Amino acid sequence: MIQKDEYLKLENQFFDARPENSDNLITMEMLENEYCIGYNFLKATKSFREPDGLEPVTLATHATSDMINELENIPEMWDGPISIALFLDVQSQNALIYLSAVHRCVPGFREKVGITSHCLPNDTIPKIMPSIANNAFKRLLLMRNVARKGAMTDLHFIMDADMIVSEGMAQRVKKIANEMIDGDRKTVLLVRRFENDHVDIPRNVGDLEEALREERTFEFHHAFYSVAHKIENLDSWIQYSTTSSEITTWPIQYPTLALTVVALHVILHTVRHGTPNPDPMVYSFYFGALTLFVYFCMFVKFSYKLFISKVKKSKKPVTPMPNP
Repeated sequence: MIQKDEYLKLENQFFDARPENSDNLITMEMLENEYCIGYNFLKATKSFREPDGLEPVTLATHATSDMINELENIPEMWDGPISIALFLDVQSQNALIYLSAVHRCVPGFREKVGITSHCLPNDTIPKIMPSIANNAFKRLLLMRNVARKGAMTDLHFIMDADMIVSEGMAQRVKKIANEMIDGDRKTVLLVRRFENDHVDIPRNVGDLEEALREERTFEFHHAFYSVAHKIENLDSWIQYSTTSSEITTWPIQYPTLALTVVALHVILHTVRHGTPNPDPMVYSFYFGALTLFVYFCMFVKFSYKLFISKVKKSKKPVTPMPNP
């Protein structure tokens, strides 16, 4: 359990690292008795709300103290609000002081960037760090959610801090995001992601097409497991994008059976490559459990549709037979 004096110590560290002239109200939260989160540590000075009435898209990302350079470069490529969740421990808390100085001295950074600090209590670090090493995925999801919660707008573009976005993306994606994401429909906009092994990173479709042709750029995770990450119709997308500036979307279907096959392939690939001599019982168990779960979902979906169709038929008015 986190003791009260430990919590107050962390709270004082947040306030000590703030800019001297800052009057932001920091909201402190202790999560799962392990993570201390300070929302609104640094606040962007520009709202990016324009006369068009469209909701700005916030770039929500997360990082650790060794990614300071990447964080400093984000405002140069994203013309919109930015929310950063920064993970800290006792050895990296000075990163807050450095980012406070950047926020104070660099106008572009100050206008766009808001930072939420997310750290571990000093006295619990030796006990918690091993579990975090084994639970990196949990920490990653937590930091993404913290960045989203700290955003000042309702639309969020989630990415890793070391990603490079295309030119003018913040403004170009705003209209289509406002049209398709309204809070009622369960809709997510996906963008294509690529990997680059060259110093020159393409940021427009023309340069991307050339880099793909010269095999300097590839679809994301093409070497790790391309089946699970590939988005179809790449050539058609490039051809359309080079001749039109209109932003369009199309639905991506995930058939249940096909998703099952892909998920099973991912599990088998991960288990087989994760240990030198994998136990066949491990992925056999996952195979069986996942298959049963997916087919159970298919049965529930079929039963629901059947029930709805019968309800609709029962509500149809019955035309009386004419008298002879």
